[in-house]
Amino acid sequence: KTKKGDYFLIVSRLVGSKGLEEAVRAAKIGGFRLRISGSNAGLSEMAKKLEKMGGKKIELMGRVDDKKLPGLFAGAIGFIALARDEDFGITPVESMACGTPVIAFNGGGFKESVVDGVTGVLINDTDEKTIGKAVKKILNTKWDKKALWKQARKFSRERFEEEIRKVIGE
Repeated sequence: KTKKGDYFLIVSRLVGSKGLEEAVRAAKIGGFRLRISGSNAGLSEMAKKLEKMGGKKIELMGRVDDKKLPGLFAGAIGFIALARDEDFGITPVESMACGTPVIAFNGGGFKESVVDGVTGVLINDTDEKTIGKAVKKILNTKWDKKALWKQARKFSRERFEEEIRKVIGE
């Protein structure tokens, strides 16, 4: 069992379409710690920009080994997923599977996987003020880990295989 840490988490490629700059600005304004795991950290222009923007509350971790990700997810207060054009996005599901609620943009696959008020907070805008309000909601809500796990289970490989077998009549 992992004890909750003092940080919010993003696991994402470091590209502009992922809402990273908005999350960093929200963390700086709201005073919450933000850890970002993503490929090219420290090398890309985006990584340099985020480091410059963020100050001491932001930690760019680079790419974290897959074996270490569950502990990182489980230790986070909340997970942030702000991409506006994500077809599905597995990271919010991984976060819920680790018992951590999600702040996600209310679009694409996120609105399929995140249940507003049950497994996290869906937001209609990704500006700093809206993200800040969602962070407060995450902090001030007692999240039911069983509900998080149950929702994540809906997107598991085993469940998909089970559903496919039903459809093809096995």
